[in-house]
Amino acid sequence: MLLDKRRFKWFKKNLVIIGFLLPTFLIIFVVMIYPMLHGIILSISRLDFGDFTLTIDGFSNYINLFNSDIFWIAFKNSMIWTVSTVTGQFIIGFGAALLLDQPIKGSYVFRTILLLPWAFAGVVIGVTWFWLYHDDFGMLTWLLRGLNFNVTAVLSNEHTAFPAVILADIWWGFPFVMLMLFSGLQTVPRTLYDAAIVDGANSFQIFRHVIVPWMSPIITIVIILRTIWSLNAFDLVKVMTGGGPGDTTEIFGFYIYKQAFKYFKLEKAAAASVVLLVIAIIGSILYIRLFSVRGGYNENT
Repeated sequence: MLLDKRRFKWFKKNLVIIGFLLPTFLIIFVVMIYPMLHGIILSISRLDFGDFTLTIDGFSNYINLFNSDIFWIAFKNSMIWTVSTVTGQFIIGFGAALLLDQPIKGSYVFRTILLLPWAFAGVVIGVTWFWLYHDDFGMLTWLLRGLNFNVTAVLSNEHTAFPAVILADIWWGFPFVMLMLFSGLQTVPRTLYDAAIVDGANSFQIFRHVIVPWMSPIITIVIILRTIWSLNAFDLVKVMTGGGPGDTTEIFGFYIYKQAFKYFKLEKAAAASVVLLVIAIIGSILYIRLFSVRGGYNENT
């Protein structure tokens, strides 16, 4: 009885907090948790479109998935895609953030210009780069030919299509990395720079022993976010190459789309989505362990 009174008092005391949090939890459940659980159930089921029945079928969808050659092609392409795009975006974004952190007149103008790619939707970026690579009218193709490069049908060539789409995604995504890391650079105390200079540290040593340790939490968050987004990439490949030529640009996002909406194999698409979710979780854990996220600057670094 005493325990029930304590629970009632606790509930009454926190009623306002519960009232504010409950709508948020309901939205998260409807938008995220329920679709994820439904996808997991669908991945171990057999869907009959004739009478609209869903029957639990064990792990046959996963077995069929892992026995599919196209799945492993999409897996390999997705790993290459993710490593290449995240690495390129991080290097260019970090370099741009370091440059913008310098006391340069009119730097806000350059920030605005560099942020422009991130302001456009993926479909717009895909169409723009498609025309830049066009064999007859593309500006990039024209420039490369002007430099005596024998370039023909960039997006139709199995050797150049994938690197071309990767380059487009790097250009599209690096402004986000730049913005996040530039914001992190603003939080580095100037006293740390002054102390490092007094100790005789050069620019590289300041970068390695001051900037990177201080920004390790935000670096980890940025890499995790970009990795998850790259694993789920779809729009650029859909617009620019349609997964071709052949299967050379087939990545996870486009593979799942084809299974679900082209072949109507919703169970197989759900199984591939669960595999993608597991890869994203494992990758996030590895990143966190690799960068050893800290709450701030470690003087022993």
